[in-house]
Amino acid sequence: MGLMLDRSGVAESMMRDFAGLFGRFKGGLALTVILIGILLAASTGIVGASVVLLAVLSLPVMLDQGYSKKLASGVVAASGTLGILIPPSIMLVIMADQLGLSVGDLFMGAVFPGLLLGGLYLLYVILVGLFFPIVAPHPPNLEPVSWRLVRDTLLSVLAPLFLILAVLG
Repeated sequence: MGLMLDRSGVAESMMRDFAGLFGRFKGGLALTVILIGILLAASTGIVGASVVLLAVLSLPVMLDQGYSKKLASGVVAASGTLGILIPPSIMLVIMADQLGLSVGDLFMGAVFPGLLLGGLYLLYVILVGLFFPIVAPHPPNLEPVSWRLVRDTLLSVLAPLFLILAVLG
Protein backbone atom coordinates (compact mmCIF):
# COMPACT_ATOMS: atom_id res chain seq x y z
CA MET A 1 0.00 0.00 0.00
CA GLY A 2 2.86 2.35 0.78
CA LEU A 3 4.41 1.59 -2.60
CA MET A 4 1.07 2.24 -4.26
CA LEU A 5 0.78 5.64 -2.55
CA ASP A 6 4.33 6.51 -3.57
CA ARG A 7 4.22 5.32 -7.20
CA SER A 8 0.83 6.86 -7.88
CA GLY A 9 2.04 10.27 -6.68
CA VAL A 10 -0.63 10.45 -3.97
CA ALA A 11 1.93 10.73 -1.17
CA GLU A 12 3.79 13.53 -2.94
CA SER A 13 0.52 15.32 -3.65
CA MET A 14 -0.45 15.06 0.03
CA MET A 15 2.96 16.42 1.05
CA ARG A 16 2.67 19.37 -1.31
CA ASP A 17 -0.92 20.22 -0.33
CA PHE A 18 -0.39 19.79 3.41
CA ALA A 19 2.81 21.86 3.24
CA GLY A 20 0.94 24.62 1.43
CA LEU A 21 -1.74 24.62 4.11
CA PHE A 22 0.33 24.14 7.28
CA GLY A 23 3.70 25.45 6.06
CA ARG A 24 2.94 29.00 7.08
CA PHE A 25 3.25 28.09 10.77
CA LYS A 26 6.55 27.71 12.57
CA GLY A 27 7.23 24.02 12.31
CA GLY A 28 4.54 23.67 9.66
CA LEU A 29 6.52 21.25 7.51
CA ALA A 30 7.13 19.07 10.55
CA LEU A 31 3.40 19.16 11.31
CA THR A 32 2.79 18.10 7.72
CA VAL A 33 5.17 15.16 8.05
CA ILE A 34 3.45 13.99 11.23
CA LEU A 35 -0.03 14.23 9.71
CA ILE A 36 1.10 12.32 6.63
CA GLY A 37 2.85 9.82 8.92
CA ILE A 38 -0.46 9.19 10.69
CA LEU A 39 -2.20 8.63 7.35
CA LEU A 40 0.60 6.38 6.11
CA ALA A 41 0.54 4.39 9.33
CA ALA A 42 -3.13 3.71 8.84
CA SER A 43 -2.61 2.69 5.23
CA THR A 44 0.66 0.74 5.29
CA GLY A 45 0.85 -0.98 8.68
CA ILE A 46 4.62 -1.35 8.42
CA VAL A 47 7.23 0.94 9.98
CA GLY A 48 9.86 0.57 7.28
CA ALA A 49 7.58 1.63 4.45
CA SER A 50 6.40 4.73 6.31
CA VAL A 51 9.86 5.83 7.41
CA VAL A 52 11.42 5.39 3.97
CA LEU A 53 8.56 7.15 2.19
CA LEU A 54 8.57 10.06 4.66
CA ALA A 55 12.36 10.36 4.53
CA VAL A 56 12.48 10.42 0.74
CA LEU A 57 9.63 12.90 0.40
CA SER A 58 10.13 15.27 3.30
CA LEU A 59 13.66 15.20 4.65
CA PRO A 60 15.28 17.06 1.72
CA VAL A 61 12.51 19.68 1.74
CA MET A 62 12.78 20.23 5.50
CA LEU A 63 16.56 20.59 5.36
CA ASP A 64 16.32 23.02 2.42
CA GLN A 65 13.86 25.15 4.43
CA GLY A 66 16.38 25.48 7.28
CA TYR A 67 15.03 22.95 9.77
CA SER A 68 17.60 21.52 12.14
CA LYS A 69 18.82 18.06 11.20
CA LYS A 70 17.88 16.74 14.64
CA LEU A 71 14.28 17.91 14.44
CA ALA A 72 13.80 16.87 10.81
CA SER A 73 15.17 13.35 11.27
CA GLY A 74 13.41 12.96 14.63
CA VAL A 75 10.04 13.92 13.18
CA VAL A 76 10.47 11.50 10.27
CA ALA A 77 11.58 8.65 12.53
CA ALA A 78 8.90 9.25 15.18
CA SER A 79 5.97 9.69 12.82
CA GLY A 80 7.12 6.75 10.72
CA THR A 81 7.02 4.43 13.72
CA LEU A 82 3.31 5.08 14.19
CA GLY A 83 2.83 2.33 11.60
CA ILE A 84 3.44 -0.29 14.27
CA LEU A 85 0.60 0.98 16.48
CA ILE A 86 -2.13 2.39 14.25
CA PRO A 87 -4.17 -0.40 12.56
CA PRO A 88 -3.78 -2.26 10.24
CA SER A 89 -0.46 -3.01 11.87
CA ILE A 90 1.34 -6.20 10.94
CA MET A 91 2.69 -6.38 14.48
CA LEU A 92 -0.83 -6.45 15.90
CA VAL A 93 -1.81 -9.29 13.57
CA ILE A 94 1.21 -11.34 14.65
CA MET A 95 0.61 -10.48 18.30
CA ALA A 96 -3.05 -11.53 18.05
CA ASP A 97 -2.00 -14.90 16.63
CA GLN A 98 0.60 -15.48 19.34
CA LEU A 99 -1.72 -14.45 22.18
CA GLY A 100 -4.81 -16.16 20.81
CA LEU A 101 -6.77 -12.90 20.72
CA SER A 102 -9.03 -11.37 18.13
CA VAL A 103 -7.24 -9.17 15.60
CA GLY A 104 -10.23 -6.81 15.59
CA ASP A 105 -10.02 -6.39 19.37
CA LEU A 106 -6.33 -5.51 19.17
CA PHE A 107 -7.01 -3.09 16.32
CA MET A 108 -9.73 -1.37 18.35
CA GLY A 109 -7.45 -1.22 21.39
CA ALA A 110 -4.57 0.33 19.44
CA VAL A 111 -6.41 3.08 17.55
CA PHE A 112 -6.74 5.55 20.45
CA PRO A 113 -3.15 5.20 21.77
CA GLY A 114 -1.78 5.56 18.23
CA LEU A 115 -3.77 8.69 17.52
CA LEU A 116 -2.93 10.07 20.98
CA LEU A 117 0.77 9.55 20.31
CA GLY A 118 0.42 11.30 16.94
CA GLY A 119 -1.36 14.18 18.67
CA LEU A 120 1.44 14.46 21.22
CA TYR A 121 3.98 14.59 18.38
CA LEU A 122 1.99 17.47 16.87
CA LEU A 123 1.90 19.28 20.21
CA TYR A 124 5.65 18.83 20.64
CA VAL A 125 6.40 20.34 17.23
CA ILE A 126 4.06 23.28 17.92
CA LEU A 127 5.85 23.98 21.21
CA VAL A 128 9.28 23.66 19.62
CA GLY A 129 8.18 26.08 16.90
CA LEU A 130 7.00 28.58 19.51
CA PHE A 131 9.96 28.41 21.87
CA PHE A 132 12.79 27.63 19.43
CA PRO A 133 11.80 29.23 16.11
CA ILE A 134 15.31 28.94 14.68
CA VAL A 135 14.99 25.13 14.74
CA ALA A 136 11.69 25.06 12.81
CA PRO A 137 11.30 28.16 10.62
CA HIS A 138 8.41 28.85 8.29
CA PRO A 139 9.18 29.17 4.60
CA PRO A 140 8.96 32.51 2.84
CA ASN A 141 6.82 33.22 -0.24
CA LEU A 142 3.80 31.08 0.55
CA GLU A 143 0.57 31.74 -1.26
CA PRO A 144 -2.28 32.83 1.02
CA VAL A 145 -4.76 30.23 2.21
CA SER A 146 -7.64 29.95 -0.21
CA TRP A 147 -10.64 27.70 -0.57
CA ARG A 148 -8.89 26.08 -3.53
CA LEU A 149 -5.92 25.10 -1.36
CA VAL A 150 -8.20 23.68 1.34
CA ARG A 151 -10.19 21.78 -1.30
CA ASP A 152 -7.02 20.37 -2.89
CA THR A 153 -5.78 19.25 0.52
CA LEU A 154 -9.03 17.50 1.32
CA LEU A 155 -9.10 15.85 -2.12
CA SER A 156 -5.52 14.59 -1.70
CA VAL A 157 -6.56 12.85 1.53
CA LEU A 158 -9.49 11.02 -0.06
CA ALA A 159 -7.44 8.32 -1.80
CA PRO A 160 -5.55 7.23 1.36
CA LEU A 161 -8.77 7.36 3.39
CA PHE A 162 -10.49 5.12 0.85
CA LEU A 163 -7.51 2.76 0.96
CA ILE A 164 -7.65 2.67 4.78
CA LEU A 165 -11.38 1.98 4.78
CA ALA A 166 -11.00 -0.71 2.11
CA VAL A 167 -8.27 -2.50 4.10
CA LEU A 168 -9.94 -2.24 7.50
CA GLY A 169 -13.41 -2.90 6.10
